[in-house]
Amino acid sequence: MEHVAEVGWAASCWSDDNVASKKIYPGFDFPAKTQAWRDRMVVTSESMILMVRRVQHLNSDANKLARKKITASEMETIAETAAVLYQLAVEFQKSTPVSDDIIKEKWLDAWAAWSPHVDSEVGALIMGKSDSLKLAPVKSQKGIMDAQMIAMPIQPSEAQSARLAKDEFDLAIKQKHILM
Repeated sequence: MEHVAEVGWAASCWSDDNVASKKIYPGFDFPAKTQAWRDRMVVTSESMILMVRRVQHLNSDANKLARKKITASEMETIAETAAVLYQLAVEFQKSTPVSDDIIKEKWLDAWAAWSPHVDSEVGALIMGKSDSLKLAPVKSQKGIMDAQMIAMPIQPSEAQSARLAKDEFDLAIKQKHILM
């Protein structure tokens, strides 16, 4: 807990109450009406790490005099959001060819560092809890997809390059035979 070592227990975001909450630890299932949302609302070790980063970031950005302990209910809300965010990132990655690093940097790390765009989009999804198992990508995910499409030229492998060169050579030979 570098955060506690840095600012001390009294000034940290952690308290006995929020650390004691079972809802922030891996394996906890937040309530949901449909199976699609039950799967999205399970705290995993990855989502817990994301939640810890978010909470500590919020506390580290605060003025030293304005720092306060985060209540257990605030911590649980952040844990729920982190669980949903992480599962949506997993679903997004399964449906689109975006690398782990891009999703981590542009979506997960952005949320942990208090991106109002990602936070409001995920908050709206949680509030709506659509019954649909499939969710259309939110605006920030569409931005990631667009940036990935533009920035990712497709490079052929060495084997493909060799076959292409051979095919070009064979084509040139055939064209010479046709012209002769």
